[in-house]
Amino acid sequence: MRAPLLPLPEGEHANVRAVLQK
Repeated sequence: MRAPLLPLPEGEHANVRAVLQK
């Protein structure tokens, strides 16, 4: 998994991970 380009809160980060996994 790649780190998000922007520093996001833990909640947003988890959401981004879910989207990337799909």
